[in-house]
Amino acid sequence: MSTAGEFILGLGDSLTLIGAFFYASHIIAVEKVSEDEKDIYLLTVLQFGMAAVICWLGSFVAGGFPPLTVFTPSVLIQLAYLTVMCTTVALLFQNVGQIWSDPATAAILLSLESVFGAVFSVLFYHDPVTPRLILGFCLIFAAVLCVETKLSFLRRKE
Repeated sequence: MSTAGEFILGLGDSLTLIGAFFYASHIIAVEKVSEDEKDIYLLTVLQFGMAAVICWLGSFVAGGFPPLTVFTPSVLIQLAYLTVMCTTVALLFQNVGQIWSDPATAAILLSLESVFGAVFSVLFYHDPVTPRLILGFCLIFAAVLCVETKLSFLRRKE
């Protein structure tokens, strides 16, 4: 148990920081490569391939592959949908969309994923609305508003 003034960095916190580092690296890499639009497609293919390699390695660490009996036609269709639409197409759209924005704006807009995740988890999965959830939602939403509008709505028009 930690006291109120004590700072403890747990495993989840460490993994979140590592993930944030790699996510920021992804945004920077897309910015560097996106000067020539054809390179963005190559980057997406390389990212998809690297994600596949990491997932395969992770499956070995987690205990190997499931038995072949698990792979029914229904499961294969679901896996194909997740692979094509939720990974490949979504990553390609994200990379191509980032070409048209600067890295800071892209980072802020991509951080809205957590805001929409919170809203949809409450709406569709009936997750409880806790003070922590509300605070996180408000902080991220306020940050996006501040960065995107530069608080121009607060200034008087002359």
